[in-house]
Amino acid sequence: MGILRETKGCYLFPGIPFNSILSLKIDKTKIEHVIRLDECSIKNPPFKRFIENMEQEHRLWLSADKERAKRASVHIHCTGKYPIINTLMQKLLKEIGYNNFKLISEIKNEELKQKNSDIYLKLNNFPANKIRQKHIDWSKDLNQILEPLNHFIFLSDLKMENISAALPIHKIEFEEFRDNLLKEIKDAETKNQQAQSDQMLHTQERNILKKITPFSRKLLEVLSASRTWESAVELASKIKQPRAILFCENENVAAELNLSLTEVPRKLWINPFKFQHAEDLTQLNSKMTHSYLKPGTIIISASARTHLENLCRKALLESKQAETVLHEQKLHIKKIKANLELLQNK
Repeated sequence: MGILRETKGCYLFPGIPFNSILSLKIDKTKIEHVIRLDECSIKNPPFKRFIENMEQEHRLWLSADKERAKRASVHIHCTGKYPIINTLMQKLLKEIGYNNFKLISEIKNEELKQKNSDIYLKLNNFPANKIRQKHIDWSKDLNQILEPLNHFIFLSDLKMENISAALPIHKIEFEEFRDNLLKEIKDAETKNQQAQSDQMLHTQERNILKKITPFSRKLLEVLSASRTWESAVELASKIKQPRAILFCENENVAAELNLSLTEVPRKLWINPFKFQHAEDLTQLNSKMTHSYLKPGTIIISASARTHLENLCRKALLESKQAETVLHEQKLHIKKIKANLELLQNK
């Protein structure tokens, strides 16, 4: 691709001579030639390079076109036994330009008078003495490749003998078969309904844990920068900040510290031990709580911190496990439906 430009229509990096630019790449577009519109002269190096490249590409195109025409004029006669090999060979030859392909099972006398440009491709044990024209014998190579398949039986070679009509089934056998089939279908439908119900429960559990995953990560991060309960009691009168959230189990202890924090206007006490399960963190995940969850605003006892950190890690782990369980349940339902469809089509 080339580009013609006006004198003031292109801005390049400072210090780079214009004629030294070999190519430019913009996103996925590569510009091989950058030429000023008023310098389209053979004396201009970029323009001369552009013309030389065009001539070279034209010569390559002519050479490739001549080769394609040569291959297209060649007639290839193939003597093959296996249809799949013949089809594959025809496809491969067409991809490289040999479009005149003919499959033959026997060679007649009039076919022996073909042009010298014709090629016979021998893929089976066809008598070579019948082919006087140019031929390529790939039969031995092909037989060596297919040798591991010799113990297989080709369906086309099978001959069915003494074919007789199937005997009618007795009424008792038919009714027994019908009842068993109906029972299997009913059992499969019951399993499908149960699996669908289980999937609904797994989905709800996954959604709950997925919602509290970001909150759990944030809480773990803020807990790592929290203030210990002991240091807060010791420095209560010196703590000056707009908000503080107190995490401890004992309400009376929290009330004492609350009164001591005279320079903190807004305080919130939460008993973390009322949250025992990972999904209980949804109660803590509120707008009001989020406004307090900032580095340095948490005052927490050692036992409360350990409890909350374990709960957050448990929530993150259960969230991953819920995704895995839901994926496995979907595969289980898919298998049940396939089995049910198979039974219904019997």
